[in-house]
Amino acid sequence: MVSQADDFAFAAGIFGTVLVAFTTVVRGAPVEGSGELVVVDWQTKSVVAKAPISPTGITHDLNPNGNTRGGRGLELHDGQLIVGSFNRLHLFDLELKQVGEISHPLLLGVHEMHSPTAGQLWVAATRIDAALRFDLGSGKLVESLWPREIVELQEKRALEPLEIDKGATDQSRFADSSYADHGSHVHLNAVTAVDDAVYALFNRFGAVVELRSGRVVISDPDRLRGAHNIQSHAPGELTINDTIGRAVRTFDIATGKMIGERSLMSDSWARSTARRQDWRFKRDKALRKFGLSADTRRALFVRGLEPLDGSVLVGVSPGALLQVDDRGTVIDRFHYSDDMSVCIHGIRVLGD
Repeated sequence: MVSQADDFAFAAGIFGTVLVAFTTVVRGAPVEGSGELVVVDWQTKSVVAKAPISPTGITHDLNPNGNTRGGRGLELHDGQLIVGSFNRLHLFDLELKQVGEISHPLLLGVHEMHSPTAGQLWVAATRIDAALRFDLGSGKLVESLWPREIVELQEKRALEPLEIDKGATDQSRFADSSYADHGSHVHLNAVTAVDDAVYALFNRFGAVVELRSGRVVISDPDRLRGAHNIQSHAPGELTINDTIGRAVRTFDIATGKMIGERSLMSDSWARSTARRQDWRFKRDKALRKFGLSADTRRALFVRGLEPLDGSVLVGVSPGALLQVDDRGTVIDRFHYSDDMSVCIHGIRVLGD
């Protein structure tokens, strides 16, 4: 852990500084040190503190993507930062000293998380297509939802239940990325709870499903296939990152229709980055078909979402945070890395 202030959380409270925490994943990197938890002063754009994030018990990963690497979802709860790695929830105080962790055999492929009420945390266990609810006081798993077991979804999406012994203490076989290639894998990578409803993003299908009922509330594969993050910033609405389309989109829950769009391509830096990098991605995509390239890095891969003063913060690669207003204008940005392998994952505002 590197810190440039003994008590930056206290300073933020006194001086009204906006501190933003984010996690990174470094594609293709050695597993150890393959990501970070970083805190930046949003006014000065200076890094205040950072700490390495890696999975537990995994030392090698031949998959060139993120896979088991780095820091994942991020939540702020009761003065602590909860940081996901592939198979753990790491607890940090606001000076980025690790103060504990939550482990469970079903924490597999952790992606986004959401704490809707005090003491409760929903986690997307993407590798096994499950939404897990933990009690943060005890660290115990208190509920799990398995959409591939919902009959209506099995019929509509031709899904098969995952073959898993949910009570087994050793689930290490799921570190193998081949489980994500199964035809029934929905890539449940984000979950959010609103009142009694639990909404999950099915990245593979470009759909949002309410998990208690199995109802598909949004189906928009053209915009949401490959998407990340799902949050409710206003009653009756869900905001989602269109990762591939390089936009942030808002949908009406009742109708499933898109009601708002913020395209990142209105920004000059984003356009110039796309011009420089898109040709390389298309070239490598063609070469992968013949086994001649393993490079899957994509410029402006949009992931990470957090409201800030009527705008939203989103993350892109190469590692940067963009602040986007409600008209889709990028009004501020922070560049953390020029390396295309460095991707932002989770974002949380610590103080304003």
